[in-house]
Amino acid sequence: MERLALSESPFGASPEALAAARAEVERINHYPNSDTEPLRGALAAHYGVPADWVLVGNGADELILLTVLATCAAGGLAVTTERTFAGYTAAFETAGLTTRLVPLDESGPDIEALVDQARTADITIVCNPHNPLGRALAADEIRRVHEATVEGGGVLVLDEAYAEFAVAQEFTSGLTRIGDTRNVVVLRTFSKAYGLAGLRCGYAIGNPRVIDSMARLRNVLPYNVNRVAIAAATAALRDQDHLRRVVRDSIVSRALITEGLAAHGIRCLPSQANFVLAEVGPHREAFVRQIVSEHAIQVRDGHSLGFDRHVRIGVCRPDAVDRVVSAIADVHDRLDTPVGAL
Repeated sequence: MERLALSESPFGASPEALAAARAEVERINHYPNSDTEPLRGALAAHYGVPADWVLVGNGADELILLTVLATCAAGGLAVTTERTFAGYTAAFETAGLTTRLVPLDESGPDIEALVDQARTADITIVCNPHNPLGRALAADEIRRVHEATVEGGGVLVLDEAYAEFAVAQEFTSGLTRIGDTRNVVVLRTFSKAYGLAGLRCGYAIGNPRVIDSMARLRNVLPYNVNRVAIAAATAALRDQDHLRRVVRDSIVSRALITEGLAAHGIRCLPSQANFVLAEVGPHREAFVRQIVSEHAIQVRDGHSLGFDRHVRIGVCRPDAVDRVVSAIADVHDRLDTPVGAL
């Protein structure tokens, strides 16, 4: 089965991470460090920030909820875009916030509306690069949204789960806007480029006052990240050569899938993530069923993501691209051919 529905890494984890995980299994009778060391310190050193700017969590999902709960009181206002990761609005609802959704189309979010709403919001969360669109915000767009949150006294959260796959010319990280007096929190994960999705490990870097508030909430669940995940993620962070190979091959695969499908008349939106959003038309639901039953390829139905004519296709290994493209084109062409036209 070719698993291309969940934007997992088809390249696996670093051998160093696997070795660290196997070794740590021998010690699972012991609790992990409640401060997630040595991973927290390794992340601080990697990014050149103080350790109190970093918090490790059980995947980005937990960190999203912790950020919301740490920065907003019930009845507050939260802003994000339409058609994005459902975990944002789920966290808003859990915290008792009012949610406003900014319009989003194939070109990205309505930046004017996002800036306007951020001025009055307690928290604004933006996925960058965007899931499922794949588009990255320009540096000036991030600047404008950030300045609006500062003006309104809110917090800007930039979910950068796919940041490693973005090319430098198209992407500017929110890490450049973090400082003692700035209200930015950046979320990242070991699930995507590092290939540790099954271990659930993510991290937040940001304003130390916000991070401290998140940590106080996290202390209700002091062992939220298990010791196997801590060990594997620490080793994965150390093995940057493996990460570079994964990113290189993912970008190659992304381009080959986009070009290959275009040759068959299937349009993919430009992407800076490890997936592409492909337009398969009104037969999307049947397409998702048939591609898995006939070709053993799983893709994500765009309906649940707010794109009724699209599917999200995760990158595969470059040597599997031809098979994936051929299978997608085969099913698409047959569904797109009117009955009796053959």
